[in-house]
Amino acid sequence: MVVGVDGSAAGRRALRWALREALRRRCRLEVVHCWYSRTTEGTPVAVISLRDLRSDSEGMLRGEIAAVSRRFPALPALTLTSAHGRPVPTLVAASERAQLLVVGARARSGSGFEVADGCVRHAHCPVVVVDRSGYRESDPPAPASTG
Repeated sequence: MVVGVDGSAAGRRALRWALREALRRRCRLEVVHCWYSRTTEGTPVAVISLRDLRSDSEGMLRGEIAAVSRRFPALPALTLTSAHGRPVPTLVAASERAQLLVVGARARSGSGFEVADGCVRHAHCPVVVVDRSGYRESDPPAPASTG
């Protein structure tokens, strides 16, 4: 499974949903944060190195996992991926190796189009869009027994 996170409330809801589902399915979960630098012609921008952008992304990923993991007695096997690129193409590429892609309903890419919409239209696997309407927190599932 793959879940896209962006540090937003929608991204955290998607991450919690994906963690519960990965525990239920007993599968690995790849947590992806997409980052990229962009400038607008004529707009002054601070100079930030790609190393700093990647470091910030990796820190955000660790922080998101730490924030939601308090609600989970156990976590599924996780891979944290800090990916340089725009969200939709990066998540669509990740969907090629996934059985399920999970995204939040309100996350937006730099171009203003909803990331969820782009993923639903182009992903190579089923997509779950976690929306806040009707979303209820529940306890994490107990790990499935093997016997």
